[in-house]
Amino acid sequence: SHKLPRMRVATLALFVLVLFLLTSLSLPSPLSSIPTSPPTSTESLPLISPSSSRVNNSLTWGTYRPNLYFGMRTRSLSPLMTGLMWSSNTFNELRHWCEDQDNLKQFGWLEHDGWRYGLQEVIDMANGVTLKTSFIKYQQEKDGGGDWSNRFEGLPSHSQGNPVVLYYYLSLGQGKLQFTGRTRQPLSPTDLIEILGESEDLGSFGVYIKSDEKNTSPEYSEFEKRLKGLPDLSKIHFVGLNVAPEEHWTIKEKVTHFLEQDFINKLYPAYVKARGNSRLPAPSTTPLLIPTLPNTVQPRSNLFVFQIILKTPFKVDVVFMNEKDRGSNRKSSGSSLTDKRREEVDKRQGLALTKDLDKASEDFRAKFDETFKLSSSFTADQQKFARAALSNLVGGLGFFSGNEKLADPQSGHGWRFS
Repeated sequence: SHKLPRMRVATLALFVLVLFLLTSLSLPSPLSSIPTSPPTSTESLPLISPSSSRVNNSLTWGTYRPNLYFGMRTRSLSPLMTGLMWSSNTFNELRHWCEDQDNLKQFGWLEHDGWRYGLQEVIDMANGVTLKTSFIKYQQEKDGGGDWSNRFEGLPSHSQGNPVVLYYYLSLGQGKLQFTGRTRQPLSPTDLIEILGESEDLGSFGVYIKSDEKNTSPEYSEFEKRLKGLPDLSKIHFVGLNVAPEEHWTIKEKVTHFLEQDFINKLYPAYVKARGNSRLPAPSTTPLLIPTLPNTVQPRSNLFVFQIILKTPFKVDVVFMNEKDRGSNRKSSGSSLTDKRREEVDKRQGLALTKDLDKASEDFRAKFDETFKLSSSFTADQQKFARAALSNLVGGLGFFSGNEKLADPQSGHGWRFS
């Protein structure tokens, strides 16, 4: 089922594999095979640092956040993490974690090679959108894992032109992030948003967000246009926060807090005041009151969230570029990108990205057919199911680090694992 969380699918597959191995070895009982000898001392195990040549650079980046509908991160202890949240014109149906209570009609990887390419489809009827998320990596054998691009494409799930609010974020455990745009005011939808960063694992890098030129935003009704203080829905809103390492897992709660404050302090009072004005006509439909982020950046921010308000259909591309061996990306006369760097970014988004994703999909299907040879014995739908089963297995792999506490509710004693 597409509604099974990817971690659950991977766990089930692992259980079946272990059970098969135990059965094939004719062991009397799985419990009887547990060794009684003491475990190997950690002092005798080889240490492999993230920058070691023994670690495959091509696996530095991946969709190693299977508990989210979509997220990428580095395979390191202090990672650069990215993720996507979305909702309709309210924030009551804000999607982030894979949760059964979201009641999505479908979500899961349709194609994923476990290495450099993946395509996912999410059908969210409550928010009125079918969301396709894609990733592709470039030159991933280089130090730092090379470059990558994401594409978020929204299609209407039942009616054209539904408002959809995207929240794309990136957070860095240890290192520096710098937003190069202006603050205190929203960004133009045609802007190329740039965030520069530096970390021990990746070196210097840049992240670039580009909304497709054909994208459109929801429009206010005649009643809403007369309300004072409503945000410009065609603009891109944002916030930069300085958060502690343990708070990087509370991004949804932090975003929700900003949206609630904006709705309570600005939008709702403006609506109530307008309804009390007898000279204004009553709204013919439910008002389009979309709260927005405050367009502020705290000093030493290590978490950035960008809010893009769109109507279906839409496309948004995100490009990550490792700056190693590329030289400066800034013009000496100011903060704008060099023409060369802008050309490099353009080769990773828009029409160029469409071609790359199409080619990667063709390569994935060809490799799948060559390996499993299903075309002669199974229908097209059955082959599609098989591709999705494999894709969710490898796409459900994650990378986690940290401490976990376990406690016995009877005795009160606890254990701490790292």
